[in-house]
Amino acid sequence: MYKLIVIFLASLFCMGCASIIVLPPIIEGVSWIKLGVDVVSYVETDKTTTDHALTYITGKDCNTLNVLSGKSLCVPSQAIK
Repeated sequence: MYKLIVIFLASLFCMGCASIIVLPPIIEGVSWIKLGVDVVSYVETDKTTTDHALTYITGKDCNTLNVLSGKSLCVPSQAIK
């Protein structure tokens, strides 16, 4: 019986209806937490957590707000002021 329940739950997570049942409250909570962390990060470093992750992964200076002003998302690190 346990295996049947696990298979049923696993299939729900693979279907779109799983997000209706389980994910929205979790996603909403994580979203609010990330927003708070992003605000603190932006005030302290002028970058969001996403910017820091992109900078770490690419090795370039990345800023997602650059896109709004028509600039490149990431610039070479030596171009940092």
